[in-house]
Amino acid sequence: MFKKDINHGGASTSAGASGGGPAHNHVLNSLNPQMFTSQIPVPSSSTNSNLKRRSSLSNNMGLTDMINKSIVKNNLSSKYNNLDNSRKKFRTTVSGADYSNSINDKNIMGNSQLSQRHSMIPYSTNANVNSNPTPNIANRDPRPLRDKNFQNAIQQEIYDYLIQNKFDIEVNYPITIKSLKQPTQKGFIYMFKWLYSRLDPGYQFTKSIEQEVYQLLRTLQYPYLETINKSQISAVGGNSWHKFLGMLHWLVKINIKLDRSLNRVDQSLLNQNTQDVTILNYPVQNQEDQDKKQDKYEVMIEQLCINYITDCYKNYLKGNENFKPIKDELYQEFVKLENIFQADIKNLDNLNEKFSIKCNELAKNFEQLKLSREKFNALQNDLIKFQNYVNIMENKSIEWPIKLDKMKSESVTKHSEIEQIGADIEKLNETLSNRNISIDEIENKNQEKENLTKSLDSNSDKMDKLVSSIKTLKIELEGIYKALLDTLRQYNLSLDNLINERSRLDHKINRPLFVIELPKNLSINGDMSITNETLFDNNFTIGSTIKANINSLNNEIIERIREIEKNNGELEHQLISLKEEVMDKNRTIEKIELQLSEVNSEYELNKQESDSKLLSQEIEIEKIERKINDSNRITKEKLSEAEQLIKSTKLKHEESQLEIDRQRASLNKKVIEIIEFSSNFKINIQNKIDSTETLVIDEINNLKL
Repeated sequence: MFKKDINHGGASTSAGASGGGPAHNHVLNSLNPQMFTSQIPVPSSSTNSNLKRRSSLSNNMGLTDMINKSIVKNNLSSKYNNLDNSRKKFRTTVSGADYSNSINDKNIMGNSQLSQRHSMIPYSTNANVNSNPTPNIANRDPRPLRDKNFQNAIQQEIYDYLIQNKFDIEVNYPITIKSLKQPTQKGFIYMFKWLYSRLDPGYQFTKSIEQEVYQLLRTLQYPYLETINKSQISAVGGNSWHKFLGMLHWLVKINIKLDRSLNRVDQSLLNQNTQDVTILNYPVQNQEDQDKKQDKYEVMIEQLCINYITDCYKNYLKGNENFKPIKDELYQEFVKLENIFQADIKNLDNLNEKFSIKCNELAKNFEQLKLSREKFNALQNDLIKFQNYVNIMENKSIEWPIKLDKMKSESVTKHSEIEQIGADIEKLNETLSNRNISIDEIENKNQEKENLTKSLDSNSDKMDKLVSSIKTLKIELEGIYKALLDTLRQYNLSLDNLINERSRLDHKINRPLFVIELPKNLSINGDMSITNETLFDNNFTIGSTIKANINSLNNEIIERIREIEKNNGELEHQLISLKEEVMDKNRTIEKIELQLSEVNSEYELNKQESDSKLLSQEIEIEKIERKINDSNRITKEKLSEAEQLIKSTKLKHEESQLEIDRQRASLNKKVIEIIEFSSNFKINIQNKIDSTETLVIDEINNLKL
């Protein structure tokens, strides 16, 4: 299962064995423990942080991240039994070997690899590295730093530590006892950087070391910081050297303690693997146990990868390129893990079968319970409805006698009203018979009145439809007119652009031949029709006149293109001949360059001496150029902002002008519509009044007759 991955992965992508064999006694034998995490406390952040479950190996994490996560998870594994939830906390722990082992174990990886991870100290532009200042307590240094014997002793300790950890090889700077007795500023800077980088490998020195030493010592909480002045750091020799010698000795002691603690953590990580295998054999009872087991799997795989990478790197440093034993050991470890995974999968399958059976039984019970609950709800709803119906009927039974009495009294009054109406009808019939007016004549008059009102309504409807159709036609004509104006405007703009572009190419175009202009006094009225003769002259048409001019212009442009292509061909032939001449010249130049290289070798020797003198001047020039570039950039930005502001204001002005025109046109339309509506309304009302007046007069005359 894993053999294919091992063969393809090689020494850089596979994972190493995690057993307790002789090849894995000490991870620090082949890996610098300083790569694990930063050793400097950060005052602004807590040392405890929440850790979420399942960091996948499929992520493209680096070696540093993988090692850090492995350490964190191994520290967490001893605390799982005391946790009540799936949220875990960890604290960054650093440890190392004793002094004798750490001296031989830390020299494998160079400074370039130590700086691959980020420092936990935040960068600061105002040299304020520590956000929470240390208490301003004046601590007196009890060490006899001015004593020559004490100085010789700590000088020897510093020298031994630097030599045993290959300071001179890593920094490429020679170190002797004399360098510690008669120091130079450069030597102090190298020693301080190297010692601090071992404490915090990810820290980047961004400014001059003279400015950062004081702040870094303050961050490290150097107990005798009050004895050092910032002005003394720029010149460490002379009378103040004993103070800096004591500070370097303090850094060496801190590094030794760190080395010892790192080895203890490494040994605990190696012993953790056997405990992990034992824990994984326990059966899973709940989801929390499964999460713990999953985290153990990830920790074990990460540990295998770390051990394999460190063993391969150790062989590489020794010059041994035979990685087959390490691969075989890795394969055996992965086979063991595969067996553990298979057993875990079988257990999970068995649990899944049991849970599926229980789930099916519960589902059946749930369906029965659901049906019975639905029946119960339906019966309860029916009961509520019947109860409401009974209550309503009881309330109505109380109101029924009152309603019956009212109905009886109303029936009596209605009978009396009917008798009265019958008597009135008889009286009206008598009066009509006395006047010789029959009922049929009255009905005919009413019918004629209804017919007249219907004809009047139909005529008013037709008139309204006619008015609305006229308005829609007018709106359509206005839209067509605006579209025509927009099209002509776009055509004229494109024509102007074409003329400008062709004028740049020395091609003059007669603009009046292509311009389409409408009469200035053109207006849209409802009683006139617009034709080609009203818009243009008799002999002018867009299809014949403008199109013919455009075709002639197109032919002229094509002829010019052909002439330019001919000229380009001639230029290409000339270019080829020039290239051949350049090749000949290059051959002669190569011969001259050979002679020049010999002269340059002599010149470089002299130039190196002058470059050192010019370097300082060039630095000043670069600073001035940067200032000039910054000022130019600022002026350009301000100019661009001003131009954008001018453009935006122009656009706003144009938009506001267009909006005013639109509102003016819409108001004119509304005024015209209101006038038309009021006039039509007045005419209609007058007509109706006249018609009703004539009808009334006719009726009165008829009645008089």
